[in-house]
Amino acid sequence: MQSRADPEVARKWLHLAPGLLAFAVRDLGYSGAIALTLALTAFNLWALPHIGGRRLWRREEWARGLSEGMILYPVALGVVAVATPGRPEVLAGGWGMLAFGDAAATLAGRRFGRRPLPWNRAKSWIGFVAFAVASWAAIGVLVAWTVPGRFALAELVVAAGVAGFLGAVIESLSWRMDDNLSVAVLGAAVLYASLTVAEGATGGTIEPTFVGGVGAYGVLLGIAAGVVARIAGAVDTAGSIAGGLIGLGVWVGAGGAGLLLLAVFVAAGTSTTRWRRRRQRSSEPRRPRGLRNVLANGVVAAACGLLASSLPSPLGVTALAASLAAACADTLGSEVGRLAGGATVRLADGERVAVGTEGGVSLVGTLATLFGAGSVAGAAWALGALDARHSSIVFVVGVGGALLDSLLGGTLERQGALDNEGVNLMSTLAAAWAAALLA
Repeated sequence: MQSRADPEVARKWLHLAPGLLAFAVRDLGYSGAIALTLALTAFNLWALPHIGGRRLWRREEWARGLSEGMILYPVALGVVAVATPGRPEVLAGGWGMLAFGDAAATLAGRRFGRRPLPWNRAKSWIGFVAFAVASWAAIGVLVAWTVPGRFALAELVVAAGVAGFLGAVIESLSWRMDDNLSVAVLGAAVLYASLTVAEGATGGTIEPTFVGGVGAYGVLLGIAAGVVARIAGAVDTAGSIAGGLIGLGVWVGAGGAGLLLLAVFVAAGTSTTRWRRRRQRSSEPRRPRGLRNVLANGVVAAACGLLASSLPSPLGVTALAASLAAACADTLGSEVGRLAGGATVRLADGERVAVGTEGGVSLVGTLATLFGAGSVAGAAWALGALDARHSSIVFVVGVGGALLDSLLGGTLERQGALDNEGVNLMSTLAAAWAAALLA
C-alpha cells in the first residue's frame, strides 16, 4: 500500500548508505568494480522493492511501478566504471559525490533551506553549499584512500574542491534529468578533469597558459565573442556571458584555431536555424539561445580546452573538436531534416514518425549531419589544429555523437528522463570522451 508520508528524507539516507561501498573500489580492480555496480543494479531492481524499498517511492514511481532513480544510481556508476579504466579514483570519488554530496544537499536543504537559488527556485543556497562541502570532503578522502600517494595534498585539496563545486552546480541546474544520472556521470567527468590537472601539477608538466598575453587576449576575445553574439540576437544576456566563458576556455587550450572551430559551429547552427525558419515562414517565436542551451552545447568544449594544456598533444584539442563536431552535426541534421521532410524514422526502434519528432532521422537530415561533422573536422585540418588522422577521428566521432543524440532523444527524452539540453550535453560529452580514447 502506498505511503502518503514524504519519503525524501529516508530516501536520502538510503541513498547515502551505498556510498560506503566506494571504499571497496581500491581492492576490486576494473572488472570487480564493474561487477559491483551490476550487482547493486540487480539488488535495486529486484530485491530492494520487496524488502521495504517501495515505501520510499514517489507518487509518479507508484504510477509507473518502478523507481527510475534507484535504478539509475548504480547504472550511472556502472557507466563511470566502464569509461574510466585504470582510474579507480574517478569512480570512487564520483561515487562519494553522488552518495554523500547529493544526500547532504537534500537533508540540509529540507531542514535549513530558506533562500532559493536564483537559477532554480526549487533548490536552496544551503543545499548548494552542503553539496559542495560534503562532496569536497568525500572526494578528498576517497581519492586519497583509493590511490594513496598519487597526488600531493595541496593539489588534491584544490582538485576535490573544484570538482565538488562544479558537482554542486550540476546538481542545482534545472535539467529534466535524474540527479543520479547527471551527478554521477557529469560529476565524474569534472572530477576526471580536475584530477588530471592536479596530477599534471604534481608532476610539474602543466604550463601556465593563462598567464600574461594568452590570458589577457583570451579574456578580451571571449568578451568580444559574447557581445557580438548578443548583438546579433543569437543568444540572450545570460547566454552571452556563458558563451564568452566558453570561448575563453577554448582559447586557453587551443588558441585562435580553437576559437575558429567554435565560430564554425555557432555560425553554422545559427544560420541554418534562421534559414529553416525563413523557408518555412515559421510562426514559432525567434527566441535567442539561453544559458542552458549554450552550456549544453559548449561547456564540454570549454572543459577540453582547459584540459588541453595538461594532456598529451593533440588529445585535448581532438576531444574539443569532437564535442563541437557532434553539436554541429546534430544541429544541422535536425534543422535541415525538419525543412526537407521526407520519410523519418525513430532511430531507437525504426518506427515511422512525423518530421521533427525527437529522435527521428531522415535521409536528408543524415546527409546534413555528415556535413556538420565534416565542417568542424575539415576546419580543424585546414587550420592546422589537427592532422588528417585526428581530423578523421573528429568526423567519425562527431557523426556518432549526433546519432547518439537521436537515440537518447527517442528513448530517455521521450520518456521524460532527459530534456533536449540534457541530451545535447550527454552526446557532446560522449563524443569528446570517445575521441580522447581513439586519439
